[in-house]
Amino acid sequence: RGTGAGWSVIAKASKFTNGTTDSLSGAVLSFKNATVNSIGTGNSPKAVQTVDLNTDGSTASPVVFASTGTGLGTWLTSWLGTNPDENDGELNN
Repeated sequence: RGTGAGWSVIAKASKFTNGTTDSLSGAVLSFKNATVNSIGTGNSPKAVQTVDLNTDGSTASPVVFASTGTGLGTWLTSWLGTNPDENDGELNN
């Protein structure tokens, strides 16, 4: 928009299914240790440090938000943790 009025991003996971019945009941997708980066300058938006999304599609959660005068330009938000190359099934925190 370029107005500097502020904005927000909300995420919601859809139901996890196998095509005919629900699966992974009670599962939660968790994203931790958010960072926000840009090649530009300016005041960055704020990322929610921990985002938990229910896989039953019941809950929407804020992910990133910019208050008035912040978040202008292009920003990349990631939840990679301190060891992003590790994939051992543990929380990456």
